[in-house]
Amino acid sequence: AWHGPAGLGAGGKTLSNPSATSVSDGSGNHYVIVSAEGPNNSLILYTDTNGTWSAPAQSNAQTTFAAPSAALPVSGGSAAQYFYVRGAGDDLDQWEWLPGSPPHAFGFYPVGPGDVTGSAPAALDENAVTALGPSNSLYFYWFGGGGWRGPLGVGAAGSSFSIPSIAEKVPNSSNNPSIAVEGPGN
Repeated sequence: AWHGPAGLGAGGKTLSNPSATSVSDGSGNHYVIVSAEGPNNSLILYTDTNGTWSAPAQSNAQTTFAAPSAALPVSGGSAAQYFYVRGAGDDLDQWEWLPGSPPHAFGFYPVGPGDVTGSAPAALDENAVTALGPSNSLYFYWFGGGGWRGPLGVGAAGSSFSIPSIAEKVPNSSNNPSIAVEGPGN
């Protein structure tokens, strides 16, 4: 049955579309994490642990400039959650949430260089993310060889006019993703 609304944040705390994900850890705990752009361009996370919502966790100000995209880990046994954001200077950044004590630990990792991310990102998993690039192009980033790679220009300038959507062809494989965007002429 549907329940709610839960009223996770006070007025003025959620400034973008939310993105949600869920995971279970090896200890039988189940987490639902809802992310959004928060006050002062922060990343804000609302966490439900086994049916109980916690106070929101919030990153530093001036780190999140569009709706985040939540992604699950591809490595088995990990309860880490990843959130991709359009960061300061139009770079692409990855934030990591880890359960534990405290359960709202943030880790930050740059994915793509500045002045290239033109939209909120879309993440497939912890290894594959896409976003608009300069002049309405489409960029793809992937993790491999010990670090982030890209951007790979998968759509030329003038090809992409919406936040992208990404899906995988084979479960748990970011080797062959499909990406969709609104094209020229709608």
